[in-house]
Amino acid sequence: MTARYVASCLFTARFPQVSARILSFLAEKHPEIEQVRCCIPRWKPQENTDRIKDQAVRATWAALPQSAAQWSAGDCAYSLCHNCTNIIAEQHPEVKALSLWELIDAEHDFPFPNCSGMTITVQDCWRTRSERKEQDAVLSILSKCGFTVLEATFNHEHTNFCGSTLYRPQPLKNPRFAHVLTIKKVPKGLRTA
Repeated sequence: MTARYVASCLFTARFPQVSARILSFLAEKHPEIEQVRCCIPRWKPQENTDRIKDQAVRATWAALPQSAAQWSAGDCAYSLCHNCTNIIAEQHPEVKALSLWELIDAEHDFPFPNCSGMTITVQDCWRTRSERKEQDAVLSILSKCGFTVLEATFNHEHTNFCGSTLYRPQPLKNPRFAHVLTIKKVPKGLRTA
């Protein structure tokens, strides 16, 4: 079994410093987890690289292998990007697609910040409707940070929220590589494609 972390182009472009810290954390604590930069082999590598404005992070990300050349039954794919997770789950059903939150939650010595006394409201993303383990890992991490957690009324499998992403056209790769999870399972009334 091979375990890989997919360092999403979208996540890295939006959160470059967090992405860099994740890569460092994995290299230090989990050198057995291979790091790759994309969920789809040879999918617009230059365009995806150009999205990352932070030059140091872009160089680090671009130095990673482009993607997994081959997945095998029993392999494990970690990601923070729901697009990547959905694409891997649909294109490679023999691979176990997990959220990186699940790995972090299982860490015994992770340096969680102390946010005691703070309250946070959590709204699950509709893309995680059927991913209760991921949702539970996020809640557990927030608890380990000391937050008092308030969950939105429509949560877990009942959520119909995804920020503004459902109000704009999907990235072309979503319906092409994860049709079932990005088109057929989109809550009725929220489809943009």
